[in-house]
Amino acid sequence: MTLKYRNGEEYYNRIYLFFNATVAVTILPLAILLLKKQSNQLIPILPEVWMQWSLAIILNLTIAATLYWSIGQYKTGLSQVKKKTTLRSILDTYYKVSSKKFLSLMLVCGICVAGYYTTVNGLFIVAYVITMIFLSLKRPTLNLLIEELELSEDHKKILVDKLEIE
Repeated sequence: MTLKYRNGEEYYNRIYLFFNATVAVTILPLAILLLKKQSNQLIPILPEVWMQWSLAIILNLTIAATLYWSIGQYKTGLSQVKKKTTLRSILDTYYKVSSKKFLSLMLVCGICVAGYYTTVNGLFIVAYVITMIFLSLKRPTLNLLIEELELSEDHKKILVDKLEIE
């Protein structure tokens, strides 16, 4: 995956677009399901209550495990990013690491939507909201990039002043 950008602004726009796309993918299906529930058109697919709760517990454990794995992979990836020397290699590696994090969190949100669809259990809405809060706290901003990557003053200046990245 080769990312093309000339300066910090283009890079930021690319990573932020990817972030917004991963968030948007699951919002529409959830909104439709919530509207159906509000109008009493959404009923659980599973006929028995014990089946609904069993699936809810299993999927929520899967969600927790995926979140834990995602955070671990992100921290490992960040340590790899910090080993890079040129700004372009730092940003390219950070994009790959962040993309994996965003995709895994999109998977979590997708599990939440699928779980809510099959069980109509409010736990999935809570898990979805918590995941969205986590995503919004870690959304890619220029300050977060600089802070997480522990960039040198020269690299910070290139990003902040929107100078050409070599």
